[in-house]
Amino acid sequence: MINRPNLKATTKVTQRCIQDLMFADDCALVAKSPKDLQIFLNLFAHTAKQYGLIIDKGKTKCMFVNTTEANIKIDDTILENVSSFKYLGSHITNTGESNAEVEDRICAANKAFGSLYHKVWKT
Repeated sequence: MINRPNLKATTKVTQRCIQDLMFADDCALVAKSPKDLQIFLNLFAHTAKQYGLIIDKGKTKCMFVNTTEANIKIDDTILENVSSFKYLGSHITNTGESNAEVEDRICAANKAFGSLYHKVWKT
């Protein structure tokens, strides 16, 4: 049993909704619905334009998780819908599977060990 008057925690827990993930020149917008995504994207594109930044419509993709796909646009260009993409070197899929990520890492490790074969392992 917890005695509430004696509970003197100074930490507070709050809930925040992350709507964008930005790193250098990469950005991922996150929304709860296609309608919200279109609103976020419109605001993002408008703000980017004010600072002289251009969104590459050919590289920009949409991925929908646990919802129906929709046509998301930047200006009059409909963005391509994908089931997976690579963000900051990691594969992200709409099913949450990590098979492609594991295969990539095994391949990278194999390549690294292979490059050491003649220098280290073969004597």
